[in-house]
Amino acid sequence: MAMVTGKVDCLSVQQGAGFTRIAIAPGRSETLFLWFGDPEISSLEWVMHSMWLAMLREAINGDLNVRITFPDEGGAATSVQIDKP
Repeated sequence: MAMVTGKVDCLSVQQGAGFTRIAIAPGRSETLFLWFGDPEISSLEWVMHSMWLAMLREAINGDLNVRITFPDEGGAATSVQIDKP
C-alpha cells in the first residue's frame, strides 16, 4: 500500500467521485481520488465516504495533517486518517 501524508489543500466532491489535493511539502502537492465510479453505492460505502469528508473538513479547519492510503498500483483511497498533534 502507498501512503500520502500532508495538509489538505483542496477537497472536491462530485456525483460519483471525490478528490483531494494534499500539500506534501512547500510547492509540492498530490491530487488523489478518494472514490470514483457508479453514484449508486451501498449504504456502507456512503457512510465511509461521509466519514472521510468529515475528517478532511476537520483537518482543513484545524490545520491538521492527514494520511491517505491507496493501492500501490494507484486507484481510489482505501483509508483516510487525521494525524492529531
